[in-house]
Amino acid sequence: MSPNQHFCLVCGYPNLEEEPRSFLGGASHEICPSCGYEYGYTDDDLSISQDAWREEWVKDGKPWRSSAVLKPSLGWNPDTQLAKVPYKNRSKHSWLQTSKSPPFFCPVCGWDRLRLPPYSSRGVGSNEVCYSCGFRFGVTDDHGHISQAEWRARWISRGCNWYASHSGPPLAGNLMSN
Repeated sequence: MSPNQHFCLVCGYPNLEEEPRSFLGGASHEICPSCGYEYGYTDDDLSISQDAWREEWVKDGKPWRSSAVLKPSLGWNPDTQLAKVPYKNRSKHSWLQTSKSPPFFCPVCGWDRLRLPPYSSRGVGSNEVCYSCGFRFGVTDDHGHISQAEWRARWISRGCNWYASHSGPPLAGNLMSN
């Protein structure tokens, strides 16, 4: 994979121009020409998960969705690209299958099961608390005036312990040791 090659998290299309979501959770608003999913619109505005979109795309026969790019490149194979979908390949962990929402990553600790994107496309915090590190998006940083880097350093210095007392960690031990 070249450094400028980005994969669609829905169908595995390998030639997106931008990362679907930035490290901070912002969406690219790029439309995947293969499956038609638009990051930041289909998920954030329409509330259609990547899983649900993928299921419908597969049910429809995995058609090429782009009207701007009339034909896929020679050798395009939706089955080959679908086999490379990162989320699908993580399904070996049963705790990942408990949520119907797409995975959103915590930019502080990297935990990949946030229910909402940490920030909207306008940069507004979701108010969700990361079960792993305890960072509350739009509150800890905006009202508590603690940067993500500072929170991360504190969390690591305290042993990367699981934050949510009502929910045990998904894997044995703390997240940094797995």
